[in-house]
Amino acid sequence: MRKAARVFLANAVAAAHGSSSADFRVSSTYNRLSNCQIPLETKLPQTPSELGAARTLTLKACRYAYVGVNKYIKGWNKFSLQGYASEESERPVRAGIALVKKAVKSLRRAERLVTKASAS
Repeated sequence: MRKAARVFLANAVAAAHGSSSADFRVSSTYNRLSNCQIPLETKLPQTPSELGAARTLTLKACRYAYVGVNKYIKGWNKFSLQGYASEESERPVRAGIALVKKAVKSLRRAERLVTKASAS
């Protein structure tokens, strides 16, 4: 998920403004970011108690990524229909990018908790 988020964040603005190469790179990240929570929500073995907080943060990161990608796509679709950038199309694009950044931060916190739990 982190790699997909990194590619998304590096290319999202250029893709929204019409760069076909950036759009190609961004489009491959949509499914990875949107579907990251599926394995975590299925019937997996019980999470050890010391990793419960990390799992919660990971699910939170996945939700941020899912909502962020959806907002980004809404803005990108408005931009594509209008053929030019406007405040109406830019707002959801920026909001989506901000949520994906929030997802990366949440994922980093989860990784720190896992590292801390495995060290003890």
